[in-house]
Amino acid sequence: MFYNTKTLHIVAVLMLSPTMISICESANILFLLPIATKSHINIFHSLVVGLAERDHNITVVAPLKLKESLPNVREISPIPFEILNPAFSSGNPFERRKEGKAGLFLSWNSTFMEVGSDMMYRNEEIKHLMETGTFDLIIVNAFMNHFVLGIVHKLQVPHMYVITMPAMNVQVGKFGLYFPPSFVPCSFAAFSDRMNFKERVLNFIAEYFMLTITRVQWVPYLSKMYQDHLGSDVPDVDEIDKNVTLLLMNTHFSLTYPRPLLPDVVEVGGLHTRPSKPLPNDLEDFLSEGKNGFILFSLGSIVQPKDMPVATSKMFLNVFSKLKQKVIWKWDGDLPGEIPANVKVAKWLPQQDILGSFLLIYLNTHFVHFAHAVLNYLCSR
Repeated sequence: MFYNTKTLHIVAVLMLSPTMISICESANILFLLPIATKSHINIFHSLVVGLAERDHNITVVAPLKLKESLPNVREISPIPFEILNPAFSSGNPFERRKEGKAGLFLSWNSTFMEVGSDMMYRNEEIKHLMETGTFDLIIVNAFMNHFVLGIVHKLQVPHMYVITMPAMNVQVGKFGLYFPPSFVPCSFAAFSDRMNFKERVLNFIAEYFMLTITRVQWVPYLSKMYQDHLGSDVPDVDEIDKNVTLLLMNTHFSLTYPRPLLPDVVEVGGLHTRPSKPLPNDLEDFLSEGKNGFILFSLGSIVQPKDMPVATSKMFLNVFSKLKQKVIWKWDGDLPGEIPANVKVAKWLPQQDILGSFLLIYLNTHFVHFAHAVLNYLCSR
């Protein structure tokens, strides 16, 4: 067999060049989300596992551990979740909901952030990390975690954010981006992208209220949390954030309203999804019997269904009993009434598996109907 010697030499040079070698380098990445709910951690989990599987070395600072143990992932939990959970779900959420979004925001107690910040900066592992850690990138939870920017400054490493909800101008402004309040609804306002004049005015007020309260109150407040431990010479939150590199936003254009984006603000909605697994037999049988589809009713990981007022839960049961669809209800207590035949109650539900499995069934069924219609049309000609 004939080999071209010149070609072999070129291939050998390419394989041994610094460019080719750098492609195989692993990065040291630090995740900072010491304050986070279970649902927030789900978004970061996929990112952590995906990077770890690509042989990057990961350090995660979070209140809860990952479900699986990976050899190149180190985990630090300076703030126990038991301290954070009561703060997220303080009081009866169903009663507090009556205060409205503005009332909830104004009455929100942020003391747990001070306690958490103090615990984190006094943690020996965190101190050692700041003194000896060498990282290539820091990824920060953009919700309630800006007091960690003291670590970012100490390590002098590029940082980026991940936000688990639609971002507002207060988050994207640091990237030179602006969401016009005339058609981009504020996350705290229940408007669509088709607002009348009154709604646009209220949306404008909501956006600029958040901008003002952040600059006047939150920036000094959060900056002081780390300056008390690291020194008053450490820059404030706004100054450190001038060097932020990227924002990953847990939204998708097909499920939210149009908004202008720049290259350094990227939508990653669905990042935490995975292929569905087979359902338990009892759940599979229950859902398969439904000829009109099903409804999955869950209040998430923070709000506990047992806190729901009796009158409200009875109202749900009454409405569910009149539906043609099957209903799966995530519930962790005793229901005040008889459970209708079309309702199944469970303390825990494999949500992604339920939605993934039956979406495929739905699509396959409708594809078969479509195929039959096409065949009937062709045969009739």
